[in-house]
Amino acid sequence: MNDAVSFQPVPYSSVQDNDKKLTKWFDDLPAELNLDDYRIARSLASPVTSVRRLGVQSVIIRTAYHHIRFTLHRPYANVPSSLNIAVSAAGQLITLVGQTRPDFLSNTALAVPGHMNWGPFHVFSAAMFFSFQLITHPDLPAASLFRENIMKAIACLEQSRWMPVADKALTILQALAPLYSDEFASEPHNERKRKKAQVLKLVKTLAFPYQDNPSGKGDSSAGSSPSVGLSQHPFDSPSSPTQMFGPVQKQTQTQLPVSSMRWTPAEADNSNAHRYSEQNSPTSHSMQSNIPSSNSGAQQAAPSHNYSVNYMHPAIQSPVGGTMGMAQDPHAVYMHPPADESSMWGASVGFGLGEWSQFLDVMQRPDDRLRSLMNK
Repeated sequence: MNDAVSFQPVPYSSVQDNDKKLTKWFDDLPAELNLDDYRIARSLASPVTSVRRLGVQSVIIRTAYHHIRFTLHRPYANVPSSLNIAVSAAGQLITLVGQTRPDFLSNTALAVPGHMNWGPFHVFSAAMFFSFQLITHPDLPAASLFRENIMKAIACLEQSRWMPVADKALTILQALAPLYSDEFASEPHNERKRKKAQVLKLVKTLAFPYQDNPSGKGDSSAGSSPSVGLSQHPFDSPSSPTQMFGPVQKQTQTQLPVSSMRWTPAEADNSNAHRYSEQNSPTSHSMQSNIPSSNSGAQQAAPSHNYSVNYMHPAIQSPVGGTMGMAQDPHAVYMHPPADESSMWGASVGFGLGEWSQFLDVMQRPDDRLRSLMNK
């Protein structure tokens, strides 16, 4: 863990030691949790709950193992031994998820979010690793193998496109396709440079798969996947049905994106939150005489409305009449507290937002610097 969160360069000997510990842990797993592909498929198809449970647990453990292993060696891909391990682990990860995906989708007992959420996450991380290798080294000897793995990842993501994470991941991989195609390596240098700039300009406008803009806020062009209606922001559209919620003011302040794999509610505009409560509360008419009509006056006269209508602290949401004498708002929707973004990024994720930004920046720099920068 210290190496995973370290800001200092990690010695390669430490990476090798951690890899030995990881492989030993995996080899020492009970036989019931270390199933091969055939036994996993048979377990997932079993009508017996206890047998299916072992199959699901084996899939989760094996995918986590392969993901951690290729993530561990990916920064050292310039070392042949680490490149071999990373390629093998990433390929097995895509294959495993691709083989088990139909079983999860066809069995209603398995097709629940807890069993399915991490499949697209694993596949996208592995596919981006192969994409990086092809974009930075188009003439790799194993280029055809890398492209085959990317195609398998795309086919797997297409089966789960109804999930926001899978749809955004698929959109990014399809946008990057011209840069990892077999024709890209044979094109002249100037043409490759032009195409790379054009593609990366488009990719910069796409949403990072693990994130989404706050619901109903922000600019859809700043990251929403164009193929999923749920990812769009209807309040930015002139034809949006704003009559459902009353007037909605255009958000002018830049919103930081939040995770699409766990809910992180955004701060709502105080005036909009007050207006929502005022329009929908059955007692709003009796309160209008005490509340000025202007937004600034409403904020001064009713400081208790200074919280987001989408989020209340659990202490305020207690079933007793409130905390510190505050009455419970019947129209406030309880959501979980904001997620800790530090827990979403880093070595455990395998492909962080900072790394995504670094990749886009590095890919637009001169080719002679790519090798050293991408392997830092």
